[in-house]
Amino acid sequence: MKINIFLNLTYIFTISMILSIFPSASMLTINLDEHSSVDNTIVFTITNTSNIDINLSKKNIPYQNIISHNIFNIMTYNNTPIPYIGKLIKYNPNHTEYMILEANESYSTDIHLSNYYDIPSNERVTILYKKDILEYEIKQSVFSMFTSSKQRFFKALKKVGKVELKYNQCIQTQINIINDAKSLAYHISQNAYHALMYAKDNTQAERYITWFGSANVSRQNHVKSSLKHIYDVLKEENIKFDCSCSEPYYAYVYPTDPYNIYLCSGFWNAELSGTDSQSGTIIHQLSYFNKIAATKSYSFGEYEAKNLAIEFPNYTIINADSYEYFTQNTPFLPMPDILAWLVPLLLNN
Repeated sequence: MKINIFLNLTYIFTISMILSIFPSASMLTINLDEHSSVDNTIVFTITNTSNIDINLSKKNIPYQNIISHNIFNIMTYNNTPIPYIGKLIKYNPNHTEYMILEANESYSTDIHLSNYYDIPSNERVTILYKKDILEYEIKQSVFSMFTSSKQRFFKALKKVGKVELKYNQCIQTQINIINDAKSLAYHISQNAYHALMYAKDNTQAERYITWFGSANVSRQNHVKSSLKHIYDVLKEENIKFDCSCSEPYYAYVYPTDPYNIYLCSGFWNAELSGTDSQSGTIIHQLSYFNKIAATKSYSFGEYEAKNLAIEFPNYTIINADSYEYFTQNTPFLPMPDILAWLVPLLLNN
């Protein structure tokens, strides 16, 4: 009898320890409400209903009235998705900012949806937070609201206008860095395109399957087409750069505003080549434009990009990191088809 009681107590203690250690056992509740006085604005509230503190990445939740990527599913009354038109950012995978949400604590912020989504006028829409972004169990309900015809833009969030100069607010040292990075981006994207152009269908090349997953002709053709678009834009040299951003991430773009790239402090601290480099950043950002590849950020950093290729290869062909790392090819991974290396060499001579 004593042994049974001891075993039961041990079991209860073990389960309690597991629940306290693993964040997936925690519970978050998300509520959305309509702002009482500002058009097309919602109030986002997230509550930690567990008994432990939780670290939340600031890029994955609305933080101080700002969202950093597409974190909501917004649909019209007839289930048509409303596109995201806000910033698409390359973050530094080695630098993530967190906020601590204490046990039973709530955090709220306003979000002006028209700054980030192509919100229609005078129409009912439904909104859901993409709960798979966070590694926690989330409880939420579908929120519905009727949009306004007025489009108010908060000045602090309003998108910067098109870059009118090829280099906007860039000093000569920065222009030199940009030109070197752009030149290298052109050459490695050319190499990557030709590597696939002359690869076999359903290629089993390590370089390809590492970043885009198992062999599939349809996906391979999609990647080849997207790389061609990136390569062509770099060849035409009609990209404009803005150096005014001081945020810690590498760069950002607006997907419907080609080909303006806003470079931030992370870009200047990166190496010219290699993983998460300046040349790779330019390729990463170009892939976001709807006119090129219309990618999103389904991974942040090499580790997540490799896992994406294993678990969800269909998402890799619309994932910015996948194109960057395939093109950058650091560390070197082979594409065994001889023509992939021979033809570009002959074309350049």
